Amino acid sequence: MARAAAANSLLLKTEEARLLVALRQAGIEAIAVKGTSLARLLSRDATSRFCGDVDLVVREADVFKAGEVLHAAGYESRLWPRLLTHPPFLRDADEHTSEVVYLRRFAGASVLVELHWRPLHLPGLLLWNSMESYEVESGSAPIRTLDPAMYLLLLCGHVSGHGWAGLRWLCDVADFLVRFEGRIEPSRFLKLCDLAGLRRRAGTTFALLEAYFGIRWAAAEKLSSSRVRRDARRYFRRPLAPVAPAQPAAVHWERIRLQDSALRRMRYLLWLLRPTHTEWVKQIRSEGQVQYALRPGWSAYLVRLTRLLGMIGPIPWVRPAAANSDAVILPAEASPHPAPGGGE
Repeated sequence: MARAAAANSLLLKTEEARLLVALRQAGIEAIAVKGTSLARLLSRDATSRFCGDVDLVVREADVFKAGEVLHAAGYESRLWPRLLTHPPFLRDADEHTSEVVYLRRFAGASVLVELHWRPLHLPGLLLWNSMESYEVESGSAPIRTLDPAMYLLLLCGHVSGHGWAGLRWLCDVADFLVRFEGRIEPSRFLKLCDLAGLRRRAGTTFALLEAYFGIRWAAAEKLSSSRVRRDARRYFRRPLAPVAPAQPAAVHWERIRLQDSALRRMRYLLWLLRPTHTEWVKQIRSEGQVQYALRPGWSAYLVRLTRLLGMIGPIPWVRPAAANSDAVILPAEASPHPAPGGGE
């Protein structure tokens, strides 16, 4: 098992490097986050952390071109490529839905690549101006990716986006904080939390770090509040307890509850009205073939509203369901093949 995991990590590392080179040669700026690149940042060993896929981030304007590069490299996606040129779809995606999943099968193995263009709810200019190079293993080129403050925020957003339902994601935050605490500017991190609307969720993450690992970061005390402490008690067992896939309505209600303010809760509710890839694209079957077309804006919004009404169920305020976005698959999207985004 350990050898298989190490071999898989080495495969992902190789593919990550190959794709970054291909994107760079196509004139696309791209960075790797999480996965084997994070393992190399933390321990200078790509095999030290279990990885399931490769996560790449590109600018919103480069998503379509990056998808063509991945396609030329042997990857496939179920997402209709033309949708990646549709400004409303790209603009309205958030940190949970601004991704496309690509799959490559070869020599009995398969590699998943997630292509992101908005990994945090922050202006793109701010994100791309927050880059830094990290020294890794001897003989390898430095890794250029998010600076420590922005990377820490990304990891907090990732584990909270999954409802703190995985101990390994919490370990990522703990290891990163221990490794790079001296390079993280507290005031900047706190400002980024406010800008991204992650203050409450980041505070809960640090409260869980203290409860699980005894790790205390002085700057995180400014994120603490009665709500944060209550959330930490509520989610304390989540990292260890297996959770059943949550229904979309439960996921959204939990995310609404965890917003930093009433204004952000209202913004999230309004965002839910915006069409996702499922509503923008319609299938047209003709003579046994399937063709795709973009719906007009009014039609996409109408389909979205209809789906939202179908999602509505009991509001789990008292005992929220697990917010594991990876496990949330809407009926229209259930498929063994790679699907874009979280389908929310």
